[in-house]
Parts: sequence; structure tokens; C-alpha cells
Amino acid sequence: MRRSVIAVGMIVLMVVVYSRAQFYPQNARMNALGGTFILEDISDIMRYPVEMASYRNAMQATWNSAVLGVKSVGDVLSLGVVVNRGMMMDNYYPNSFYQTGAAMVSVLTAQDPLIGTMDPVRAMPHVLIGADLSVVSIGIDLFWEHTGIHFNNKTTAATTKLDAGMRNFGTIASARLNVAEIPIKAKVGVSFPGISGEFSNGTIEAKVGSDKGMFLDFGAETDIPLNDFTVTAGTDLIFENYAFTINDSANGNVFGNSKKAFYGGIKGDVFTDAKWGAQYTFAILDSSGTVPADTSIRHNFIHVLSCGLENSWSSVWKFDKLIFRGGLLMNITTASRSSKDGVNDVKSSSSVAYGPVVPSIGAGVSKNFFQLDITLNPTAWAGVVSGPQVGQVTATVTF
Repeated sequence: MRRSVIAVGMIVLMVVVYSRAQFYPQNARMNALGGTFILEDISDIMRYPVEMASYRNAMQATWNSAVLGVKSVGDVLSLGVVVNRGMMMDNYYPNSFYQTGAAMVSVLTAQDPLIGTMDPVRAMPHVLIGADLSVVSIGIDLFWEHTGIHFNNKTTAATTKLDAGMRNFGTIASARLNVAEIPIKAKVGVSFPGISGEFSNGTIEAKVGSDKGMFLDFGAETDIPLNDFTVTAGTDLIFENYAFTINDSANGNVFGNSKKAFYGGIKGDVFTDAKWGAQYTFAILDSSGTVPADTSIRHNFIHVLSCGLENSWSSVWKFDKLIFRGGLLMNITTASRSSKDGVNDVKSSSSVAYGPVVPSIGAGVSKNFFQLDITLNPTAWAGVVSGPQVGQVTATVTF
């Protein structure tokens, strides 16, 4: 019984962590603030490329996570790059595009034991282009994910050939409009994921391909300043749909995933150099698979409560600034599933899983053009002198 509870808990935790990573890339600062992403941060560039205008001539590297940089070109244009961001489409559920596409290609690679398997999909660095046009700013993210395998073996009897690959090329365009000191951001992203492959050995000829493939990313966010704080509200919507063919014929399998998030919160300043924020996020993660006479849909409903506070002190010891941060994070998750075939029509749901309130702490120091931020893990101490383990490290350079 205990193992079952632990297993369910781990699945819920993985879904929550993955959903947050997919929607909102993080760094050491944001993690220390409990993931309260409505607080302004350079990582916003990965959600809205138009934010390059707010972080020109800067570079940030988070160990074991994203690395990004922005360089201004004149007074209007900006160029940027993001690496190590992770895959753009869902890669958690078993029927993800990457996993089901690779399974289709394996039908070809299995034809000859010398071929081997296709490498996992890899992402090229994202290229960012932005323009600050005063009242209106725009930002574009261009991305390319791909993998492939090529095999050729000539013998006296026959020639065996295989050419196969998987690709996902697309863009996310965003804009920011400043009206009466109320910024409004919006984004639209699209890509057309697909696979292709041909195998022949003189006796057998086989092909796989894509019957359909679509990735859509929408979002909007606004800040409304009030007397002592600012109200933030926004939404992020991601939709995926794909199906494959064997020997130019559709096999009837259609897959899809969607992620919908709606968030709101308040933020402001307190004391002399302190910032605070509190946020609520409601996310819906759906995964569906349809095969002939059989449909299965998974639903995950996630409520996320978070808050964070950071304070900075100027001219401390040899540093220009010393910063301490703290945050709280709580997840509430409900999972359900429905399936229908020619005989059964099943609907089931799990009980509400209330996650613990997880505290987070972190610190940062800056000197001239360099800033170093860390998150700490107070539950893992290496000793009184050594202190707690470092959970994540982020370095930021401005130039």
C-alpha cells in the first residue's frame, strides 16, 4: 500500500514539475522565490521573446539548465540566443510526439540488426530577433529540433538502405503594447512536427511518414498598477496534434496533448530595496490517444500557490550588492482518466493530492557587471561550517 502511495505521489510530482518547466523556465533566483514568475526576471525572454528589449546586452547561464544572451544592435534591434532550454513539445506522456515518432521509425530500423537505433531528438540553439519601436515592441524566437539516421550497406547480394528522421521547426512571435502605462504582452507560436523514413533491401520496401502534425503556443499577460502594488494576470495555452503513416497509409492512430494555464497575482515593493510577489496558477494538462474504436484521455488539474520575497543591501564587504531571498510553494493536483472502446466506457479519477508547503531560500551577490545567484537546500547540510548544499547556480553578466 505504501509503495502505491509513493508511486502515485511521484507521478503527481513529476507532472507538476514538468508542467512548470514546460510553461515557465526557471533559474536560481526564481526558484528561490518559490517559482513566483510574475516577478520580472531575464528568464521571461523564454516565455516572451519581446522581453529582450528589457534585458539588452546581458547574458545568463544556469548550471544544468538554460543559457541565454541578448546583444543590442543600434537603438532598435536586438539579437539573442537560448541554448539548453529543453524540448518545445511534451516529452512526459508515453504518447508524446518524440516517443511515438521514434517508435514509428523503429519499425524501419528493426528490419536489419546492423542498423541500430535512432538518436534522441536534439534541439539547435534558439535564435531570437527583437525590435523596440517605443510604443510597440516585437520579439521572435526561431527554433529547430531534429534527429536522423542514415544507413547504407552494399553486399554482393543486395544493397540495404535506410534514411529516416524526425523534425520540429517553428517560431514564436510576441509583441508588447504600452497603453496608458499598462503593458500588454501577447504571443503566437506555431510549428509543424513530422517524421519521414524509407527502407529498402532489394526484397522489402517500407516507408513511414506524418499524416498530420501541429504545435500551437498562445499567451497573453498584462500588469495593472494600483496604489501600492501591481496586479498581474495572464494565460499560456499549448496544443499538440499528430498522426503517422505506414507505407503512405494512415493507421488510424491520432495523438494530442494540451496544456492550459491561467495565472494571477500581486507584486510590489516593501522596505527600502525589497520586492515581493504572491501568485495563483491553475493548469490543465490533457493527453489523448485515439486508435480505431478506442479513445483514451488523461486529465491533470493542478493548482499552484506561490509567494516570494527578496531584499538587497548595497556596498556589503567587497560586493556592490548582497541579496537574500525566500519563497513558498504548494501544489494541489487531481488526476482523472477516461477510455472508450466498442465494449467499455470507463471514467475514473483519483482523490485530490495536497502537496506540502515547500519553503525555498537563496542568495545573490553582484560586483560591477557580474552577479551570482544560488538556491540553497536546508534539508541537506554538509556540516555546521560548510552549511547547506547548493541547489542551483545562475551567473548573469551585463555588458
